[in-house]
Amino acid sequence: MDGHFVLPTVFTSAMRDFNPHNREAVLAAVQADGYALDFASATMKADQDIVRAAVKRHSTAFFYAAPELKENRAFVIELVSETGAALEHAAEALKEDR
Repeated sequence: MDGHFVLPTVFTSAMRDFNPHNREAVLAAVQADGYALDFASATMKADQDIVRAAVKRHSTAFFYAAPELKENRAFVIELVSETGAALEHAAEALKEDR
């Protein structure tokens, strides 16, 4: 291996017209590959619809969400009810909340 990472075709095609500040572009990208959230602007990482779509595609994409969403109890419960793996990246205080 030469140390270069090759992005999956679905990700690169969605990223062709990617603008990290454009809601529609970010939504399309995260719907194709949840990990596109990593490349979104801070505003988009704080958008519940964007993060929800990213986590629906890849539960661990929640890692890239804005801290305020990781601390939002209602939002975290919603995500965890869909995919328990999202809890891994929730705020520590919520992880301890039983």
